[in-house]
Amino acid sequence: MTLPTVEPVVFTYKQRVRPQECSPTGFLGHPRFLEFFEAAFIECWRARFGALHEDLGANRQLVVTDVNLQIRDGVARDEELQVDVSLEDIDEVSIRVHYDAFVRGAQVADGTVRYVCLDTATGRPTALPSPP
Repeated sequence: MTLPTVEPVVFTYKQRVRPQECSPTGFLGHPRFLEFFEAAFIECWRARFGALHEDLGANRQLVVTDVNLQIRDGVARDEELQVDVSLEDIDEVSIRVHYDAFVRGAQVADGTVRYVCLDTATGRPTALPSPP
């Protein structure tokens, strides 16, 4: 299978931070940053290729195998977080995604996540879906 070349197009996702997403300090914590990044990745895939769950089907799932997150500044409740997503590296079984997060134009975090596509029956790496 030959996967298409993915051009380094940036997808922008925005979401307002709700109080329940903040730690007791009133700021977005690192687990929630990763949830925002995941939501941004899913919407990026949807915008470029279609619904991820449909592309994966019942026999494949994406799992996170590597995470690098740097939080540069706090994000408080009710602030709008902008996450820019870049699909950096796609091979037959994995994809590396880069994220840059901003509030009011100031960078508050960045990171990369590598996802590997697994066969749900065997737990072994398998081919990513071929985007249309």
